[in-house]
Amino acid sequence: MTSNVRRRAATFALAGLALAGGLLSACTSTAATVPTTQAPATTTTIPGSQTPALTAGATLRANLTALFTSHVYLTAVATSTAVSGGDPTPAVAVINDNGSQLAAVVNSVLGGASGGGFLNTWNAQTPLLVAYAQAKARGDSAAAKAASTQLDRFGTALSSFFGSADIYITPLSLVDSDMTPYLAAVRKEIDDQAAKSTSQYDDLVAAANLMPHLADVLAAAMAKQAKIAGTVTGTASNLRSQLTAALVSHAYLEAITTATVVGHGDVAPPTATLTASTLSIANVVASVFGDAGGGQFRDLWAKHDSFFLADAAGVDPSGARASLTAMAPSVGDLLATLDHKIDSATVAGAFSGHVTTLLAVIDAQTGRSPGQFALLATAAAAMPPLATTLSEAIALTYPLMFLP
Repeated sequence: MTSNVRRRAATFALAGLALAGGLLSACTSTAATVPTTQAPATTTTIPGSQTPALTAGATLRANLTALFTSHVYLTAVATSTAVSGGDPTPAVAVINDNGSQLAAVVNSVLGGASGGGFLNTWNAQTPLLVAYAQAKARGDSAAAKAASTQLDRFGTALSSFFGSADIYITPLSLVDSDMTPYLAAVRKEIDDQAAKSTSQYDDLVAAANLMPHLADVLAAAMAKQAKIAGTVTGTASNLRSQLTAALVSHAYLEAITTATVVGHGDVAPPTATLTASTLSIANVVASVFGDAGGGQFRDLWAKHDSFFLADAAGVDPSGARASLTAMAPSVGDLLATLDHKIDSATVAGAFSGHVTTLLAVIDAQTGRSPGQFALLATAAAAMPPLATTLSEAIALTYPLMFLP
């Protein structure tokens, strides 16, 4: 296979994930609507009430949530590339960088040699998953079984690492509750990738939906071990984690859809998935500000998605980009209208960062550049600041509902 063919296979690997139906299904169940006329309390006696969604515990959980969520999507891209016969090296490099970022978070809390220990253990899964994908693609059941057995050992090794680094983690419990389901979901997804089954997209959903729980378990134990301030599972932290997972996932879904457009594939399935993702985020907004507020957000957010698709399709790209740039103040103003503690300019700035980074991904997709994978991770990383800004403002407005 020539290098041009390998690059083309890598470029369109994202398009192979475009049918992921029902993504973010975990986010579609929302709390009862809070009347927007609720008068915010001026003081509380709860520690951390001044910054309920910004406590160290909430930040730890949100950081792990964002990075673990990215890991699932990036892994799916790498295995899709491997199954298609392309070169997964560029995607694997980005996955390894994601692992380094996770290790930095672990080391910042547990200290010592924990970061290095985590990195060596965590990154060991990627070559095994790629090898499993390649074995499945060529029908080598013996090689696939060998990789699968090693993956099970990886799950045990990672759980043992955390058990030795944190007294509040029971290795066997972590294996049973998180690692075994996660590895099973990823392998099932790869099986369907190799079989070219559309079930692979539902399997991607299943694997991605397991990550927030893993982040919750690890963050809670690490925070307790290091005596970090703020309840990791407080309601303000819950809101921030939920918005983080939803917005990070949405960035990947946008890229999956634009890759399909660039590759002249069937855009209807990924567009439907993108719409479902928008509805999930809008449901979170509606759970706080009511159906009217959620509907306004849904319409505006869907509009910005349509501009990305128009840009990828080459339909008046300069106009689409100008429209995306012009939307930033509108997004900020809408959310500031819904909640007086949301700063319009701050939201507009975060939205602009999202637009800039995703347009860079589309450019790389159009140019068939392997650099698109690193740019994709950058685009996903632009979303947590928006989640943080929104969750903190909402928590301050409704302090009796969103506690630290």
